[in-house]
Amino acid sequence: MTTATRCKVHLRLKLFFLLLSVVILLFSCASSDSDTGADLNAGLPAVEATSAEAASSVLGQDGAASEDAALSANTPAQTTAGTGPQTAKLPGLSQKAAPFSRIDSRVMDEARKGSPSSIRSAAASLHKPSDPACTDDERVLLAMLDAMMTYAYPSEKNTISVPAELPENTYSGIIGSLKAGLYDSNATDTDFFTLVMPSLILVANPNKDGFFDEAENALLKACTLNNDSVLVHYLLGVLYTRTREYEKAAQELQRACRLDPACYETSVAAAGAYIKAGWTGDAVATASMLLAAYPDQIAVLKLCSEAAFSADDIDAAENYVAQVLQKEPNNMDYILLRAKILFVRGEYLKVSSLLDVYQKSGKSSLDYLLLRAELQLKWNKNTASAAATIQSAIEQYPDSTDAMLFAAEIAIETGNPVAGLTADELIAPVYEKEPDNERVLKIMISSAQSHKDWNSAYQKSSVLITHNTSSEVIIQHISLCLELDFTGEALRLCKDLYRKFPSDEEVQKSYIKVLIATGSHAEARSLIEQLLPSAQAKMKSSLYYERSRLQTDENQVLADLRSCLTANPRNEDALYALYELYYARSDYRKAQYYLKQVIAMKANDERLKALNAELDELLSH
Repeated sequence: MTTATRCKVHLRLKLFFLLLSVVILLFSCASSDSDTGADLNAGLPAVEATSAEAASSVLGQDGAASEDAALSANTPAQTTAGTGPQTAKLPGLSQKAAPFSRIDSRVMDEARKGSPSSIRSAAASLHKPSDPACTDDERVLLAMLDAMMTYAYPSEKNTISVPAELPENTYSGIIGSLKAGLYDSNATDTDFFTLVMPSLILVANPNKDGFFDEAENALLKACTLNNDSVLVHYLLGVLYTRTREYEKAAQELQRACRLDPACYETSVAAAGAYIKAGWTGDAVATASMLLAAYPDQIAVLKLCSEAAFSADDIDAAENYVAQVLQKEPNNMDYILLRAKILFVRGEYLKVSSLLDVYQKSGKSSLDYLLLRAELQLKWNKNTASAAATIQSAIEQYPDSTDAMLFAAEIAIETGNPVAGLTADELIAPVYEKEPDNERVLKIMISSAQSHKDWNSAYQKSSVLITHNTSSEVIIQHISLCLELDFTGEALRLCKDLYRKFPSDEEVQKSYIKVLIATGSHAEARSLIEQLLPSAQAKMKSSLYYERSRLQTDENQVLADLRSCLTANPRNEDALYALYELYYARSDYRKAQYYLKQVIAMKANDERLKALNAELDELLSH
């Protein structure tokens, strides 16, 4: 062997040993890393899964890995000192085999969707409990699917085979709690099912409460794991209905219905939430759809009647209520609804009779008390009785916004406190909670007007018209502008309103008032003469009154005012104008005659009483 050849062999040997050293070094590092990992996991439960199962879990075969990631979001990593990589200890599934990891992912997806059809599909894909091949995971999942169908969808035919006994674990514990009528607060939030299943108590035991915050947090977390679950959105909708958050309830139940339009329970719950949230169009549409599919279901007839009434379709509501009462003649709730319908129609004697029937049943609901007070106020004209009834409503239902606002309306009309509170005191707590509530704003405007506080009334009205652009609200705002001499704003609003609704009598009256206030007398007179020939009695009365304001001769003024009262003897403006006319003539007896007629219609107006006292003094001399 030559020297050159020996050198080549020597060099190759050196390279071989160098590579061997590198391999040994790498192996040593890997071993060190493994030891560090073992140290970090010391004291934790051993992973009870094969490498294939572990790989399946990591790859998200049934979504468990993604659930684990979501559940551990925002959880700070816990590390130990050392040279190896830092390993976070995640809660729940990360330290043990994923639940149901041996069950096909498509079956789990169907189970998580939680609609009647998907529950059936998932159950049909599992072994029956009597089959020796049925695993513990399958037995538990079958029991959970059965609980979902039994509690969430009682109208559905349930053919799921349930094992006689279950392995003791979190899931069987939740099912046991449901059977006992309890919310399982001890269930650990380890996966989708432990988050959702306890909230089945919302439908399993509708009278149970005290767990709403916990249930909401769990269900919202479940949404982050599967936002296409019919069951989750259904339970959230039921939860928000129970907490009276009707807008949220309507949104959640609408989502559930879109995910499964054929589900009876979600559609019924949605229609009820739509009614309470004021989604009248959706309520009527959903109730009508249910009636077409379930024409013999009395629950659907009830929904149809309530939806129609909320949409002001009085004829349809009465028809549905009649059908309900044919099936359940002693149903006091629908006797009360019939009374509400008749009240809208002005059939007060029938309303009174129905309320007496309701009262004799021993019931005293908030709706009954409100309707009784309204009847006493509008039909009996007995403000004292109405105030006493509404005081009873406040005492029995202290959290009722409707009772507080009704009491405020009575206080404004009578000028007296109700339940020991003035109108402003009754409104204040409601306004604090709901500053944009239209009814609250309207009552506050009325209260300010009763005190002649035009600036306050105008400010509240300015807020109201940003929410409500109906002609009634705008006309009221225009009248406030005229009181404050904001004629430019009044003219702009009224011209726009008249352009949109030229045939509306209230708009016409408002436009004439604004034309007179802005000095456009010729245009106002022309419009009055155009409208007078075809006007009905009350409109004719208003037109004669407005024309009297344009007359320059006192006899013509008097003639128009008399024509005004011939058309409508209760025209307050004309009666007050005649009081002023005769007062100016020093004909105090006639002045008092007309003033007393105004007082009879506005018995609580202290200013009018003072004017009458002055006339008494003048007539006594």
